[in-house]
Amino acid sequence: QVEAERAIRQREEEFRTLAEALPHHVWTATPDGALNWFNPRVYEYTGARSGELDGAEWGKVVYPDDMAAAVAAWTRAIATGEPYEIEFRLRGSDGTYRWFLARAVPARDEDGRITRWIGTNTDVHDQKLIAGKLAELNATLAERVEEKTRERDRIWSVSQDLLLVADYDGIWRSINPAWTRTLGWSEAELLNRTSEWIEHPDDIIRTRLEVRHLSRGKATIRFENRFRHKDGSYRWLSWTAAPDQNLLYAVARDITAEK
Repeated sequence: QVEAERAIRQREEEFRTLAEALPHHVWTATPDGALNWFNPRVYEYTGARSGELDGAEWGKVVYPDDMAAAVAAWTRAIATGEPYEIEFRLRGSDGTYRWFLARAVPARDEDGRITRWIGTNTDVHDQKLIAGKLAELNATLAERVEEKTRERDRIWSVSQDLLLVADYDGIWRSINPAWTRTLGWSEAELLNRTSEWIEHPDDIIRTRLEVRHLSRGKATIRFENRFRHKDGSYRWLSWTAAPDQNLLYAVARDITAEK
């Protein structure tokens, strides 16, 4: 019995030595949840004296708005024997509050009975501030991206120029509404095919050569050809285009009146 008591005292001294050396807050509680010991870091941070935070008195340094959630989580842990974990704010000796992550686990005897709770408080205030700023930045960035997207969509929709995205084979992948307004063909009729079926027969070879030059990385500064309107007449178009990431981006302008 003497040896067993000596071993217990030795383990207790080792625990306290380790707990006092740690930079985090360390605390213990009885099986029913009453806090009964704190390492020096707790007293240094809160400015409290030994014994002033025991039992339910620890609540006086918890931020009032966080108290209910902290108590509820602690009560649940005591009732179930499951680990305790929650974030709350603690008041420092200067009166300011900082965020801490509190964790506690039960220590059990050979029969599985809880003998005490051992907990820590880790300062996560800076991480919380950074996380908040990142969330705000992400929200602002998302708003800016959404605004730019809406702006781009408006430009795409209202542009009087004919805007086109095609692949290197000349197959049309995307067009703006100006195509329908200028040539009469619907979007469904124009997409997912090349433009040969509406090109003037005299322009087909020249157009294919220009698409080939584009697919090889050469930009089109000015190229003219004729496309057939849905009414059977032809419209003269003046093109500028450039390749980028396996796609061709082109802008065409109706110059029929000028011709």
